[in-house]
Amino acid sequence: MKALVVLSGGITQDGLLEWTKNRCDKAVELYTGNELIITSSAYTPHKPPFLNDGNPITEARQMADYILSKGVKPEHMRIEAFSLDTLGNAIFTRQLITEPEQVHDLTIITSSFHMPRSKLIFDYVFSLQPVGKYNLQYVEVSDGEQNQKAIKARSVKEQERIERFKKTMAINQDLKSLITWLFTIHNAYNYDLIYEKYDKILEDSY
Repeated sequence: MKALVVLSGGITQDGLLEWTKNRCDKAVELYTGNELIITSSAYTPHKPPFLNDGNPITEARQMADYILSKGVKPEHMRIEAFSLDTLGNAIFTRQLITEPEQVHDLTIITSSFHMPRSKLIFDYVFSLQPVGKYNLQYVEVSDGEQNQKAIKARSVKEQERIERFKKTMAINQDLKSLITWLFTIHNAYNYDLIYEKYDKILEDSY
């Protein structure tokens, strides 16, 4: 079986940000009735999560609710609601879903501004040993028109993160090394949980 992996781009209390909705719509468009659809992300660590009766609203769940409303079969839905960033999207998708279910043909869907870093990360994570043979394809969707200032700010931040992540790739040559690094060094997953704070334009874009 193939899988469509939809990376989250942020939500509001009441629904999806425009670029997140565009990603979900593309998954529905590509769905033929035979693929798994994986929605990926808990919430951003850059601001407090939205709550429903005191419980966090995960981005993966909100995306899945939207996609299921378009007629996708519930048994084809997979919700990866543990990751806090794009690296986590790739690692937890691989470890929790694609390897146990032996799904090796993946289409990753995200926005134009997010695609270069997403491709870098997914190609890297899914190539690490031990690994089966994966076929990764990428589908880029429009950033939308919701907030051009936010898109510009996110694009700058994406390029900074690409350069930073290349250093991570250089020091972690297998999956064991990467996961150890994730839970001991990465600010969003280590025991200190030190989150990078953003200005309002960037914060509102998540």
